[in-house]
Amino acid sequence: MKLQNYSRAETLSAHNFDCCQIYVGTLTNLRGEMLKGITVEWVGSGSIEAHLPLKPADALKFVEFLESVIKGDVPNKHTVKPYNRKLLNYLLALHLKFKKVEDGVASYRISFATYTMWGKIKLSSLNSCSNNIRKLYEIA
Repeated sequence: MKLQNYSRAETLSAHNFDCCQIYVGTLTNLRGEMLKGITVEWVGSGSIEAHLPLKPADALKFVEFLESVIKGDVPNKHTVKPYNRKLLNYLLALHLKFKKVEDGVASYRISFATYTMWGKIKLSSLNSCSNNIRKLYEIA
């Protein structure tokens, strides 16, 4: 099921979030414009992908959120909203809520459109994801 008119162009990195896969890289739209962002692919569905182009400021907020969870600031929640989507921004937003951290593993809930899943992720994977988003946007 395709909800957007974006596709993944180049993938800088892929991160397993237990119940979904998050790809960090560039996206293209129907006009062929290159945008930076993330793609979320839901486990078990294989055909449901959310392409989220992010402004640099929004990418920095997402990175700061991930880093706060790594430091142990839980419970904590964040919404990643894509840009250039106008009325679909809320529907196509990615909602993350981290509940607790134990033994280097964080438990969380992730929602997109009408899909909600629960999972666990190693803090080292969160760190890798935040570092690659920084690298993509070259955020100091």
